[in-house]
Amino acid sequence: MSDPYYLQRFLDAQADTYQNALAELKAGHKQTHWMWFVFPQMTGLGRSDMAQRYAITGIDEARAYLDHPVLGQRLEECAQTLLGWRERSARQILGTPDDLKLRSSMTLFALAAPQNPLFAEVLTAFFAGEHDEQTLQLAGAGYAPGAQDELTRLAQLTLQHYQLNAESFREGTRDHDVSQNMDALLRHIQAPAPLQILDVGCGPGRDLQRFTALGHHATGLDGCERFVAMAREDSGCEVWLQDFLALDLPAQRFDGIFANAALFHVPSRKLPTALRQLHQSLKPGGVLFCSNPRGDDQEGWTGDRYAAYYRLETWQALMHAAGFSELEHFYRPAGLPREHQPWLASVWRREKR
Repeated sequence: MSDPYYLQRFLDAQADTYQNALAELKAGHKQTHWMWFVFPQMTGLGRSDMAQRYAITGIDEARAYLDHPVLGQRLEECAQTLLGWRERSARQILGTPDDLKLRSSMTLFALAAPQNPLFAEVLTAFFAGEHDEQTLQLAGAGYAPGAQDELTRLAQLTLQHYQLNAESFREGTRDHDVSQNMDALLRHIQAPAPLQILDVGCGPGRDLQRFTALGHHATGLDGCERFVAMAREDSGCEVWLQDFLALDLPAQRFDGIFANAALFHVPSRKLPTALRQLHQSLKPGGVLFCSNPRGDDQEGWTGDRYAAYYRLETWQALMHAAGFSELEHFYRPAGLPREHQPWLASVWRREKR
């Protein structure tokens, strides 16, 4: 059996220790030393020989670890066992700094397997849903240049489609009624009007005009230059030209973020980083609305646009991992049988700390 990441080192280390580690977790009190190879972390977080020996080099190795018939099952077993002690803190169970190692480990595997809600659930139970920032940075920088080039190509080709079809897109969507989505965002915002609203993926600016007409201060953001020019001209609002794969948003600026039919174009490998950017740009207590075409966690090309289509459970896990708390979700268009409702809409809050 091929073992390009030498995962055998974990099997060797766990051979005489795993059952004892599991027993300590079941008892809710870690007493011996096994953290490095039971809850492994990203390379670059630890300096000891043990930390470096059992470090995971990146997302691809983490996925290989999860796919391993023994190691993946054991990691899930340990994570599930921890959830039996929600009334305790990670520090009470593991001590410190092993509580911090748990957070970085669960962040890594939540990024590697967004379709599996278990690791995000551990982060929610013990760390209020907050990722380990160093792991996020290391994982974001850990893709090989070729992989990063491919992500850039996906984004450029998708944006090229909208650039070439900007006028027909504006005419085809000008009269779309998204009032249900706008209402879902606004009714959950607890701040006094006028609100600061960011429209992510604003396109030609239709919804910027509608938010402005309601008396709010709306800012647009899109990656397509033609859309940005149209939105500025049609709405009179400030509109930012930004790539979804490299968002650079001001911290705690907005009461609400409206991401209508936009985030499904972000490749799954980059989505956690984009969601974290949106989270930090909301004021505490702020609200994010998002609507995406739903599917069965498939990802790839639809014509000349790249898209990802998630199940509700996968989307919830991704949002929880980014630190959001769910307020509601619904399917669109309203009033139709579920099989004729291709859109999943959901509303999320950045909790006050």
